Amino acid sequence: MKKLSIIVSLLFIGVAALAQVPAGFKYQAIIRDAGGELKTNASATIGISIVQGSAEGQPVYTESHHVTSTETGLINLTIGEGADRPRELSTIDWANGPYFLRVSVDGQFFGSSQLMSVPYALYALTSGSGGASALNADSVWSLYGNAGTTANNFLGTTDDTPLVIRTNNKPRVRINTGGQIEPLGTGGSVFLGEYAGENDDQTDNFNTFVGSQAGQSNNTGSQNTAIGYRSLRTNTQGSFNTAVGMHAATTNAYGNYNSAFGTYALYFNTWGTNNVAVGHAALYSNDGSGNVAVGVQALTSNQNGTANTATGNNALRANTTGSYNTAAGQSALLGNTSGRNNVALGMEAMVYNSTGSFNTAAGSRSLYATTTGASNSALGHEALFANTTASFNTALGWRALHLNQTGAQNTATGALALYRNTGSNNTATGYRALYANTTGTSNTAVGHEALTSITTANNNTALGYQALQAEQQGDQNTAVGALALANNHSTSNVAVGYKAMFSNNEGSANTAIGTEALAANVNGVVNTAVGHTALSKNVTGLGNTAIGAYALIDNVSGKYNSALGNLAAAQNITGSDNVAIGPFASYGNLDGNQNTAIGRSALANNHASNNTAVGALALQVSREGDGNVAVGVKALNQSDNGRVNTAVGLGAMENNLYGSFNTAIGVATLAANIGGSHNTAVGANAFLNGTAYTNSTAIGFEADVTASNEVRIGNRSVTKIGGQVNWSAASDGRFKTGIRENVPGLEFITRLRPVTYRINHAVIAARESTQGIPADLTVHTGFIAQEVEAAARAIQFDFSGVNAPVNAQDWYSLSYAEFVVPLVKAVQEQQILLKDLQAQLEAQAALLKEQQQVIGELIRNDKANASQHNTTPVARAGN
Repeated sequence: MKKLSIIVSLLFIGVAALAQVPAGFKYQAIIRDAGGELKTNASATIGISIVQGSAEGQPVYTESHHVTSTETGLINLTIGEGADRPRELSTIDWANGPYFLRVSVDGQFFGSSQLMSVPYALYALTSGSGGASALNADSVWSLYGNAGTTANNFLGTTDDTPLVIRTNNKPRVRINTGGQIEPLGTGGSVFLGEYAGENDDQTDNFNTFVGSQAGQSNNTGSQNTAIGYRSLRTNTQGSFNTAVGMHAATTNAYGNYNSAFGTYALYFNTWGTNNVAVGHAALYSNDGSGNVAVGVQALTSNQNGTANTATGNNALRANTTGSYNTAAGQSALLGNTSGRNNVALGMEAMVYNSTGSFNTAAGSRSLYATTTGASNSALGHEALFANTTASFNTALGWRALHLNQTGAQNTATGALALYRNTGSNNTATGYRALYANTTGTSNTAVGHEALTSITTANNNTALGYQALQAEQQGDQNTAVGALALANNHSTSNVAVGYKAMFSNNEGSANTAIGTEALAANVNGVVNTAVGHTALSKNVTGLGNTAIGAYALIDNVSGKYNSALGNLAAAQNITGSDNVAIGPFASYGNLDGNQNTAIGRSALANNHASNNTAVGALALQVSREGDGNVAVGVKALNQSDNGRVNTAVGLGAMENNLYGSFNTAIGVATLAANIGGSHNTAVGANAFLNGTAYTNSTAIGFEADVTASNEVRIGNRSVTKIGGQVNWSAASDGRFKTGIRENVPGLEFITRLRPVTYRINHAVIAARESTQGIPADLTVHTGFIAQEVEAAARAIQFDFSGVNAPVNAQDWYSLSYAEFVVPLVKAVQEQQILLKDLQAQLEAQAALLKEQQQVIGELIRNDKANASQHNTTPVARAGN
């Protein structure tokens, strides 16, 4: 279908001086095809109708013209001279209007327009009485000129002054009183045709040139406007130019504020400046400055670039050479050369831009195969559509980084976001976010399907809805919300919210911080989980740590567990090296292992292994005992099935059931221990009354212990027990009554049987139902307690050195220090005996001495007698 150009020229031909002379008026139009392209050198049938009363009124005149358009698509015809007309144009009663002109091209209706001033001369033929009247030659201006005119002849009215058109007689146009058209001088210049402003310097230079060669080499410039054919034809010296049609600013020299609206628009503009050009070839090979171009070939091969803007059709078509480009529609930055600060907004946006620069593109095919890259941004439809060759990309909508080539610093915010991007430092925010990104690198993705099946991974981060959804090829993953690490295929995972590590596949160095945290993590590894359902049913275990809410909630299967708060190791399955530090701490731990629990219900209902519990209700009703240690508050609180207990503070071994190797060091220590065992208790209320002893020891404050193998150092208000030197027993006479010297000595001591012996530990173990102690070969020296008891009873001596059993389980014991007293008595008794013997010996010695003296005397006498009588024997006494 052909279209008729909206630019129509109606030219009044003239009216004959005589009645019945044919009348008509010129009609011009430019025709185009459906694509808006000029129909040049083409045949067409133009239908003309004149209708009366309104645009939809009845035709009062019709005709047709068979025409051929010029090389610019222009057609010319005279209305009133067409074929197929049923009546003459001159028969129309123009006074009985209004009349409208209706036009069709090749049978296709174009439109209607009201006939205003054009047929006024025709109206003169029918004015007056209503019929056609003859006019004399003095009444009209002839088409071929009038002769015999005087200075008083003029074309116009006779009332209220001006309408002056003269020429050689000067003034030259003025039509006034409200109809203005007023060149005259023409310092205020208006020139209409042929050579128009030919070499004007009529000064003032407010130029307007309208047709043919328009501003033909205007001299010297000024406020120029030029409207047709060659328009501002090689205007000299520029000024504030505007040019509207045909060749428009035809090689304008020397620039200034140029505007040009049609056909070749700023055609070869010389010396540029602030150019604007709107149609056909727009800025056709302009030579620089502030360029703006709006349509058809827009910035057609603009030379020497500068601040370009182009809005339609082929927009910045192969602009040379670059500058601050902006282009808005159709082919936008079509083949721009060479780059610079590009922005392109529509249709094919940055079609094959060359060569790059700071690109931005907003719509349709956006950065469509940009060459060669630079600082790209792209907003809509196909956004960074197969961008080549990359640079700092950003893309915001629909297909976003659509098959980007080749990578670089990418960011993409919506729709299919990083849609199969190829590598570099990716970030993507919405809908399918990092949609099947290839080949990975530093990825971040924020929403909806976030890291949708990323290929092939690298340093991933993903923040929302399906977050790391079924990520491909792992690497350093982090995921923050919604389904977080949804079915991730591993490496260094961190996941923060909602389903956090939702069924993470093949584990790795996991951390998860919220809602369902490590939710049913598959194939465990170095797990940490911080909140709500924390290590929620983790499968399968390993380096676990869980810090809140339901912490290690039903962890499967165990390993290095640690858990800090609320339900802490909540019914952990199955055990391993547990530590749990808060509220219900090792709550219902299944099944045991190296447990430690430090607070509130501590080892609450633990199912054994090497327990330690530090605070609050400590080993609260621990089940099935084992290596227990409990430090504070209710310490071994009702420990169930005892074992290797140690308890340090406050309630210490509070009501422990059933004993075992107890040690307790503070406050109520072995407080009424139930089930005894190898007890030791050190401070405060120490052993505080049973129950049921065993190898007892109680060392401080209220010490206590009565029975089992008792040791007790302290209280019943003590007063001294040794150290450094020998034990010292209280013996102050000031505090003693009923003193008697009735301690037997030798009588008791001589009844005692000192012995050497070895301890039979096997017999002790059997008696006590305890584990045996390895055979002891040490030879001991002492007494047998029962023999000492019998010896004392035999002489009715109430000897305090024998400790008889107080119950069937108790032992005999001897306080060897007590033996000192009867030993001292025995020594005293012996001393008396020795004194008697000494007296006897002294008497015997005196007698012997006396006898020796007598004997000596006798011997001396005997010798004397022998000496006197020589041979006479002397008789000896006793003979």
